Amino acid sequence: MSTDLNWLWSVLQKEGEAGATNDLAGGIDAVMRAAIRGEPRESIIRKIYRNLPSSGYSGWGIDDRKLWLKRALATIESELKSKTIVAPKSSGSISAKKGTAETRRSKSDSGRTSAKKNIPPGDLGLDMSLSEAGSGLTKTDLKKLADSKEIHTIRDALYYFPRAHNDYSTVVTKATELIPDSTQTFRGTVRRTYVRKTKRGLFFAEAVLNDVEGRPVKAIWFNMFRNQSQIAQRMPTGSDVALAGKVKLKGRSLEFQAPEIEKLDPDEAQGRIAGRYAPVYGLTEGVSQQKVRGALSRILEKFLSRIDDPLPEKIRKGRDLMPLQEAILNWHLPPSEEMLMLAQRRISFDQLLVNQLQAIDRRNQWVQGNGHPFVDHSPAEAFMNELPFTLTTAQSRALSEIQEDISASAPMARLLEGDVGSGKTVVALSAMLSAVANGFQAVLMAPTEVLAEQHYRTLLKLMSRSDDESEALAGMIQTPGFDRNVRMVLLTGSTKGKERNSALDALRHGAADLAVGTHALIQEGVEYSKLGLAVIDEQHRFGVLQRAALRKKGEIVNDSMDPATPHLLVMSATPIPRTLRLASRGDLAFSRLDELPAGRSPVTTKFVRGMERVEAYGRIREEVENGHQVFIICSLVEGSDVVEARSATEEFARLQSEEFGKYADKMTLVHGRMPAAEKESAMRRFSNGEFMIMVATSVVEVGIDVPNATVMLIEDADRFGLSQLHQFRGRVGRGTAAAYCYLAADQPTPEAEQRLLTLEANTDGFKIAEADLEYRGPGELFGTEQSGEGATNLFAAALLDIDLISAAKEDAETMLAEDPGLKDPKHRLLRYKVPNIQSGNLVLGEVH
Repeated sequence: MSTDLNWLWSVLQKEGEAGATNDLAGGIDAVMRAAIRGEPRESIIRKIYRNLPSSGYSGWGIDDRKLWLKRALATIESELKSKTIVAPKSSGSISAKKGTAETRRSKSDSGRTSAKKNIPPGDLGLDMSLSEAGSGLTKTDLKKLADSKEIHTIRDALYYFPRAHNDYSTVVTKATELIPDSTQTFRGTVRRTYVRKTKRGLFFAEAVLNDVEGRPVKAIWFNMFRNQSQIAQRMPTGSDVALAGKVKLKGRSLEFQAPEIEKLDPDEAQGRIAGRYAPVYGLTEGVSQQKVRGALSRILEKFLSRIDDPLPEKIRKGRDLMPLQEAILNWHLPPSEEMLMLAQRRISFDQLLVNQLQAIDRRNQWVQGNGHPFVDHSPAEAFMNELPFTLTTAQSRALSEIQEDISASAPMARLLEGDVGSGKTVVALSAMLSAVANGFQAVLMAPTEVLAEQHYRTLLKLMSRSDDESEALAGMIQTPGFDRNVRMVLLTGSTKGKERNSALDALRHGAADLAVGTHALIQEGVEYSKLGLAVIDEQHRFGVLQRAALRKKGEIVNDSMDPATPHLLVMSATPIPRTLRLASRGDLAFSRLDELPAGRSPVTTKFVRGMERVEAYGRIREEVENGHQVFIICSLVEGSDVVEARSATEEFARLQSEEFGKYADKMTLVHGRMPAAEKESAMRRFSNGEFMIMVATSVVEVGIDVPNATVMLIEDADRFGLSQLHQFRGRVGRGTAAAYCYLAADQPTPEAEQRLLTLEANTDGFKIAEADLEYRGPGELFGTEQSGEGATNLFAAALLDIDLISAAKEDAETMLAEDPGLKDPKHRLLRYKVPNIQSGNLVLGEVH
């Protein structure tokens, strides 16, 4: 670190002693800005700084400042200890005790960490390092859990929930009560144990227990015990022991195979796992389930009572939710399935509530910006009236909603959702032309250069009513409804030299009305004269940082107009189930395109196995002969010994030599491991018609528009989700010719086969999205995959609960309407979870 943590600790401690008055020279904001200079993004100092509001320390009241100071000091103290750096001694006004930052000599790495006496009291102490908790874990264990599971603090450990529970609640004591191929818990007395090494070098352990009637019950393990003393220590002869696990029939007798072991107190009816629902935690290599269970049991016992409940009592009781401490305990160690579900419901509600608070605040911050109303829509309407086709009812409705938004002084923040081919682009273009008609610029951002170029050509054709792309050279387009030419520029990472300088100059001085491109449109050095509207392809994952960059681009540079926030229109690449939209897009108003334009025929879809591919290959040859193009999708880039699936590289070579030799020089290969320039080139040449057959991985799910493509063959289709398959299918049938999609899978599971049959019978993207959610769950919501841990999986599952989401949304809106900025003391802990929340008048906005 470049900043001295001891120095920062001393400064913040003095500020606390002074009563958090911010009277130190320069103020705490200046101190923190200096402290983060040169610090890496993941540093502890930047973490502390990120917990300040956007208005800075000075924008907070005394109570909020004191809370931040306490947490900041605790975080620094924990970091100093972990780095074995001696911190200054505290005078005691902020920390719990004098000398809380002193480093004590720790035990050796092989020893277990013990509880320290200097953990601050109450909830504050939960942000201390887990090494301070006396968990019984070694330093090596702690490092592994921190690196792989991100368990750093005591609070992290309390919220490290099981990914599942084993039902060991029913304990049998008679051998006759054991059932083959079932998971059971047996309690007996150890008769004998032994360990031997097999000829293959495996360690084989066996134990025999007596049931209450003296009948033997056997258990075996491989490579768990390496000598007699190990097993004897866990299962002393004559001791009372519980075995929990799978029961197998071996000959005429039953035996446990690799069961869990628990030594029991003869006077107790239950143990830690015996007679209970035993937690199953996600593990990392070298840290056993037994270790994690033991550590978390100790942490729950010592620290659970410190947890402060951030949920106001009125909301908790009104929603019939379990108290937080009770919920945490019952998720880790539930007495019944019912209590587990109630615990999970409470924790999920907290996550959903914070999510909704953040979403509403994002919307509020955006729409409270100084926007510019577009009052004249007549040129755009005249343009739309000249189109050679009629808008669908859904397009007209969406356009009306968008026009209402952009006519207001508050900046628009709207999601335009539609199925593949529903006509989102023409709706977006109308809004862009309204910006131009009112003297503003508009941009359209795409996720890839190929798609940006295709958008550019599509807009050019729509505006010029011509297939002649010669106008693109100058970008000057004679557009119906306008008494002057509209100028459009293309700006991507590949735009270089004079072309790039010309585009930048035109945008800066207002000579360009429209810009189409990639993230290059909001990079440093790109300036706009009057940016009024941004249309974003949702696949671009347009986040908080990009929004901030876009808002900055809205600052007017060529006249005296005030800085403004551009209107924002996000286009969804695929239909979003209602529950996910409510949870993940709560900051955006909503317009839906649920009709396909007239003349668009549904893609004929067929599920094929094995030799039935012959039909698909025949269709491919026929379509190529007729001048049409083909996609062939593979799930893997290269062959795998683990996964039985066709790889793109191997299938490309096989198809060239065996099936489509006649068209070998007209075939191209695209996958994610190719250099970006090579991949873009191949996709561009296919789009331009130089290649007739493309073999690719999922990189073509979005980002390529080829109206001439009429056949899609998806190999190992059972390895993809429904919505992804629907996206693949949407790459064909974009022109007027009939299109076909073949779903090839040789040995799908019954569940996978049902998915494929669902797609074969259905072309409605909204129904498919709902079905996919039901089959697979929310998946990669919020840009992260499910990690397999309890909290992540449960939150994902909660996103299927429309009632819980609606309740969280309603409470978040009420809370912010009554207390903008969450400054009420009862909302103090919730405010800390949304540190940059803004006060002011809320604009909650109806979702259409």
